[in-house]
Amino acid sequence: MALDGLTLGFIARELNDKLAGGRVDRVQQPEKDMVVLAIRAGGQNHRLLINANPTGTRLHLTDKPYESLPEAPVFCMLMRKHLVSGRVLGISQLHGDRLLRIDISAYDDLGELREKQLYFEAMGRHSNLSLVQDGIIVDCLRHVTDDMSRVRRMLPGAAFVHNLIAGAITAVGKGVKNGTVKYDSTRYTPIHKPHSTQITGFMSILHGDVRFYNNVFVQQKVRQGMLDICRGDETGEWDDGNLTAGTFPYSGYMKEDEWQAFFSGYCGEGAAQTRDRYYMPLPVWTGGNVYFNGAKPCDIEEDYTVDTAHEITLALKRDDKGWNLDTNLYEYLPEGKLITTDTLGMAFEPEQRYEGPDGEDIVFNTDFYGKTRPEKPVAGPFCR
Repeated sequence: MALDGLTLGFIARELNDKLAGGRVDRVQQPEKDMVVLAIRAGGQNHRLLINANPTGTRLHLTDKPYESLPEAPVFCMLMRKHLVSGRVLGISQLHGDRLLRIDISAYDDLGELREKQLYFEAMGRHSNLSLVQDGIIVDCLRHVTDDMSRVRRMLPGAAFVHNLIAGAITAVGKGVKNGTVKYDSTRYTPIHKPHSTQITGFMSILHGDVRFYNNVFVQQKVRQGMLDICRGDETGEWDDGNLTAGTFPYSGYMKEDEWQAFFSGYCGEGAAQTRDRYYMPLPVWTGGNVYFNGAKPCDIEEDYTVDTAHEITLALKRDDKGWNLDTNLYEYLPEGKLITTDTLGMAFEPEQRYEGPDGEDIVFNTDFYGKTRPEKPVAGPFCR
């Protein structure tokens, strides 16, 4: 059975309860895509098996002893150097996705405590295990070059990036089926109780029900290699080969009032054509987004800015203080509005508002670093 985000969330919580605070005593790599960590925690010895092989992706505790390969691979030796004698700070799932992070604190060559992360990605043929320090990949089980993936490189020295800075939006409207040939195979997503991991039911995945507010979209130059890799993906079930930044993949979706108009009056079963409304994509909400360098908005975008007068430059640079984003972007960003719980409305499937853990309204009045935003903030994760 495939390891999905729901299952991985339960695994992360169970492993965190058992291993947090433990000491990494040993690292083995018995197979090419498998690593076993020996961890002493709670007065007991544990073996944590991590397998990133596409046909056997899994992560769990095991009692089975494993023999190391006759000659330790480079990845195994680096894991030993960075993690042995380190303390497990915590194990968590990221973004409810098939991505798990293990935080470990260990001494470096200079005798200073440094935090390292192990990222386990249970992504089918893209599964991987990466050792990361200061946001930079030290090494990973499976190296991925530009020629192998159009999405990102997975190589030592590359930046390990989450969702703060993202690429083009892909696969909109895709992946709603489980890939059967003869029978209908609608995919379903779990619905949770408010502020809980308990499941109350399941809902078909219809796409839409997304909100894009105060984002900055900057189109970057696309390498020819990326174009070659994407060729043929345009009509695929799981990808569409999109490399253009912006919300334009949602063109053709409806605003909330348009969508609700289909359900005015009596909503019984009726004729087949009237039942289609129950399987339409859900509406999309937008506002305050800014587009540069040819990035494209969708056709229902509201209160947006397309800047064709300025060329935006973006570059990650490193100095003695760390990594910096070098850009002229903030010279040209217009002012916008603060986003609140009332702006976001109610999510369709759980029928819940976007709110804090105690039910309080959310006001997005601080930036990524906690700096207070003004009443008319600029778009993006950072204050000016």
